[in-house]
Amino acid sequence: MFELGKCYRRENIAIEDIEERYLPLDGSGKVAAGCFRYDLNPDAPEIVLPGTGPIIESSAEEFRRGGYAVHTFIKLDVGEWQHVGNYRVVNSSKDPKLIEQQQERAEQYGRKRTKREWKITEVLYLEPVGDYYDWRKEVLRKAR
Repeated sequence: MFELGKCYRRENIAIEDIEERYLPLDGSGKVAAGCFRYDLNPDAPEIVLPGTGPIIESSAEEFRRGGYAVHTFIKLDVGEWQHVGNYRVVNSSKDPKLIEQQQERAEQYGRKRTKREWKITEVLYLEPVGDYYDWRKEVLRKAR
């Protein structure tokens, strides 16, 4: 369905989810994809930092408890979401000290606490299932 390393427009990733959530859900309530912004999740896709709010937190809970892998995308630019592989949650933490460390790290990339939904509520650790694409090489190549 999605080609590894290829970029897609957001509306082509999860058509049923018109609100463009970071973890869009399918019709059955399962997470259909992971769509992560580097400025909010600087270590994505290996570490994902769910924010605050009922939809954000319930999507993270479904992904954490589901045990399944989803197509995962990193936003490189406006309208440019790169497929980096299929990832699943293997661990998580709600440890306040760890959350604070991740919040401080994310602030270096632009994630501020001024927006309520950007306040981190937990840390999700993901692993690839099958082949994956190192999107950071693409970012470095574009910066040169």
